Amino acid sequence: MRLWLFNILFPVMGIIGMTEELHAQGDSSVCFRNPLDLPVSLSASYGELRANHFHSGVDFRVGGVIGAPVYSAEDGYVSRISVSPSGYGNALYISHKGGYMSVYGHMHEFAPEIRRYVENVQYEKESFGVNIYPSPDELPVTKGMYIGKAGNTGSSAGPHLHFEIRDRDGNRPLNIISRGMVSGVIDRTPPVFRYVGFYHYDRNELESVRVCGYAGVYGGVVELPEEFYVAVDAVDRQERTNAKLAVVRYEVYFDGKLCFAYNVGENEFSETKYINSVIEYAEKQNTGRTMVKTMLEPGNMLADRYEVVENGGIFRLDDDGIHTLRLRICDEHGNDAERIFKVRKGGSSCVSETGLQDSAVFDGYRAVSGRQMIFRSVYMMWSLPNVFLSDSMKLYMPPGALYNSINFRASIISRDSLENKPSCKCRFYSSIYKVHDRNVALHKPAMLSIKPAGIPDSLRKHAVIARVMPSGTVYSSGGKWNGEFLEAQISSFGKYSVVLDTVPPSAVPDFTDNADLRKRKSLSFRIRDDLSGIANFRVEVDGKWVLVVYDSKNSRLTLPFESSRMEMGKKHQLILYLTDVAGNRYVLKRKFYK
Repeated sequence: MRLWLFNILFPVMGIIGMTEELHAQGDSSVCFRNPLDLPVSLSASYGELRANHFHSGVDFRVGGVIGAPVYSAEDGYVSRISVSPSGYGNALYISHKGGYMSVYGHMHEFAPEIRRYVENVQYEKESFGVNIYPSPDELPVTKGMYIGKAGNTGSSAGPHLHFEIRDRDGNRPLNIISRGMVSGVIDRTPPVFRYVGFYHYDRNELESVRVCGYAGVYGGVVELPEEFYVAVDAVDRQERTNAKLAVVRYEVYFDGKLCFAYNVGENEFSETKYINSVIEYAEKQNTGRTMVKTMLEPGNMLADRYEVVENGGIFRLDDDGIHTLRLRICDEHGNDAERIFKVRKGGSSCVSETGLQDSAVFDGYRAVSGRQMIFRSVYMMWSLPNVFLSDSMKLYMPPGALYNSINFRASIISRDSLENKPSCKCRFYSSIYKVHDRNVALHKPAMLSIKPAGIPDSLRKHAVIARVMPSGTVYSSGGKWNGEFLEAQISSFGKYSVVLDTVPPSAVPDFTDNADLRKRKSLSFRIRDDLSGIANFRVEVDGKWVLVVYDSKNSRLTLPFESSRMEMGKKHQLILYLTDVAGNRYVLKRKFYK
């Protein structure tokens, strides 16, 4: 009986909390409401550590299904509408007084008036993907006005509403939970440690090595090198959700003294990629763990987030005694958790807990084998432009591309070991170059140039620089010719070579030729390209462009008949045009009755 009463009262309590209005800090004239009339349950919170960025808003759960009504958080006007196959998918941006902007991402559909406005622009531009900037008088909204439905468009991993409030005219997303700008959040649950790693930074080699790590509580004494730093994998927990949310503050005490304190803070979009310096990037690459580290690299421009950083986040054991290391993590509601380690000098007994030898994880070109030819090491300072030149490969990195100075190394890998793998479906037209170490992050793209050989003039336009994975699978980085060299921007270190993309994209329709589709609301195609990726698509019905929806995560094009503007009750001729980045073209023709 008590459980039955709880299940009835729980959503009622949530709705009561949700309807509360919350003022922006320092501005009583702006009073936001929650964008959904549902009990507040989050699948993601502000500041979560994502790939190459901090999460910039909160994700509201909607019961795992699309269609929950979405309402404007305040009076204002729609100042931007974005429709994209990736990113936020269908997204609305509403401007409010005081320079605030609310953002609603991954929406399934817009309210009818907004939808008609967007469709008119799409037909005018003959493009599914659009960025529209209405004037203040075109699409005004009032607080609580219905603006669309929550969905799963763009790069969403499931139905939800991504919601932000930004200031500075949309340039900085705010932590709306800690600022009290979202009501109904219940959080009495402390964050959780998942893993703690200890690392040694080799000042001569300019690289880090994990010496040991612990997933649980460790009661013994941890033996560490004389100099070490710490990295923490932790998540926050809240009532009403199983989601792994953001920890917003990390502290480390050495013998009772606070020596390190980091706050997630509020990051402008121009700052968000510095996450790759906040975390232990090599762990992310090798184990998938996202760990905040104490070592502060000189190229990390989020220094204001570090309240305390002694000795650059490096701890030093000056004697043979046992010392206490206390780690503390906090969420935005003041819940915290601690973990204590006893440490002493004696790093020779430390073992890597991954089961991998450190030399395998951080394979810094320490040996010459029959399959690898090593170029000389080049010292590169993080703050300067850096260039590496050889007869067949060049690399240019702009200032600030690195977070820390490195001893740059490059090597040539044997092609035979990769070309013979079943997953390798292409021929390499240059050596395979191992460009430094994939465990080192790039903040800005670098320009890589490779001199290929054996490419006929007729196929030069199909040449691309591709990243080569250990399995032999390749991913295109694009490429443009500059004399005898093919050059492309790369966003990460790794193995690269030149390949040809001569295979056009393909499409598989979900209907046969001359099909009767009178009972269907849409038709669709599965599309794919094996290397360089889809560059553009176009669908015509009876010789006229029609609006099709591109869902990139599912590689699907869908033509909804209600938006097609075509004459019904007749046989139609459909033509699909697909072009990939390398310029290969595919055409599919089908007839259908609708």
